[in-house]
Amino acid sequence: MTKKLIPFLAFFLVANPRMFMLTGKVFGPRVADATGRPTQVGVLLHALVYVLLCHLMWLMVSSD
Repeated sequence: MTKKLIPFLAFFLVANPRMFMLTGKVFGPRVADATGRPTQVGVLLHALVYVLLCHLMWLMVSSD
């Protein structure tokens, strides 16, 4: 996997409405409502996860 695909893949996983629905079920309505619409806290949480996921994926690709 090239480094150019990492942000695309990470964004698709983290910004997906189904992921917001899942985290809303786990963390409650502070993250997302039942339809998957995120709150400001949810957007911040997913942005932090996006950055960490990209970083970890870049480390995995760089170690090969």
